[in-house]
Amino acid sequence: MVLYVLRLIVTKYCRMTKGIIDTINKIDLNSDFAYEHLFAIFSQIENQPYYIYNFKKESNYSFFRSRKNECFCNYFDFKDLSYPPRNKVYSFSRANKPSQNLFYISDQWITNLLELKLFWANDLLDDDIFWVTTGKWDLIEDISVVIIPDFSSDSMKSLNNLINEELTQSQIDFLKFINSKFKEQAFKNSNVYKLTSAFCNSILYQNEKENINIDGILFTSVQGGGGLNLALNPRTIDLKKFRLNSVVKHLLRKTTGVDNKPVIDNFNTPIAALELDYANEKIIWEK
Repeated sequence: MVLYVLRLIVTKYCRMTKGIIDTINKIDLNSDFAYEHLFAIFSQIENQPYYIYNFKKESNYSFFRSRKNECFCNYFDFKDLSYPPRNKVYSFSRANKPSQNLFYISDQWITNLLELKLFWANDLLDDDIFWVTTGKWDLIEDISVVIIPDFSSDSMKSLNNLINEELTQSQIDFLKFINSKFKEQAFKNSNVYKLTSAFCNSILYQNEKENINIDGILFTSVQGGGGLNLALNPRTIDLKKFRLNSVVKHLLRKTTGVDNKPVIDNFNTPIAALELDYANEKIIWEK
């Protein structure tokens, strides 16, 4: 997927200097108030650069969202594969805080698998089998997203070239620092989510104050080898900007590979849902 810059947005509060990164690094992420402290810092940065990209419906984009099946039970409702209710969001994630529900999707199924496999396999033994259900969602209305630039990603190559032309070195250093936090292995230290979610929410809040309609945040996958992830406001689903196209159940097995790293293999043929009942938003697996 090739990305092109739509617009550069600049905020106007505190001056951006190298000291900003030092200030952020001094925040103890184990603190109960780390998120609030970081949100305040990000919200006051002057000349904080970020980019808005429009996904056009005419481009026929499709995205993927996966969910592990509990107790080997099928999912029968569209909402089961959609965003979670707020009261089921208990912790920080890459772009959200507790009780903030977002619609996370990836540009490829394999990106979904690579992103989530460590969490899925955490409590499993070798040769344990589990199911994962993936929904393919088609974009049917335009959306606008803020891009977290990744200077090492081929998917963002055209964006990176323009960034180098338009930004100061301090701004580029800041963007590289933010992207490095998005690439940290949260499986090893989930507290990094306090930083990344504070950054995302500071941008979304700023756009809301300026009446700029932003549907979510785009960032490269930690595990997905160039894949892209989107963290979208639930209204993108409520306003029918996406349409569930197909549903597939994957039968997966955990084994242990080199260096005791978990390996997940698609050991059997995936099972596609027989039909999608759009009138009742039901997933039909068999007649």
